[in-house]
Amino acid sequence: MIKVQRTDSPDYSVLEITGTPVVNDFVEYIGTYFKSRSSNRTIWDFTNCPMEQLNVADYAKIIAAVKRHTGISGEYRTALVFQSEIEQILGETFEAMAMASHLPVEYAVFGSVSAAVEWVANS
Repeated sequence: MIKVQRTDSPDYSVLEITGTPVVNDFVEYIGTYFKSRSSNRTIWDFTNCPMEQLNVADYAKIIAAVKRHTGISGEYRTALVFQSEIEQILGETFEAMAMASHLPVEYAVFGSVSAAVEWVANS
């Protein structure tokens, strides 16, 4: 089960994720987040959540949830922050799958929240 600590600023939201990743938790939270988001710019901070437990089928479920909630309108910019190199590689796999699904979301993978903030804020 995941826990999400959300911090909103005028320009972006930071979602600090902790706990054990379960794909259905992410799918459920995505619906909640898109209903209450304050910006089209988001940082998902997974540095305290071992994301290597998820697989490609889980990524497809998450992408389908994002697609349901973004529709075809709007432009979104989302940074994914991972602590380990293997998690960053897996994040890049997710990013490639999302791009192939034609989501209206620009993703980028980072090793630190500060680098993600710089990218998200400068769009």
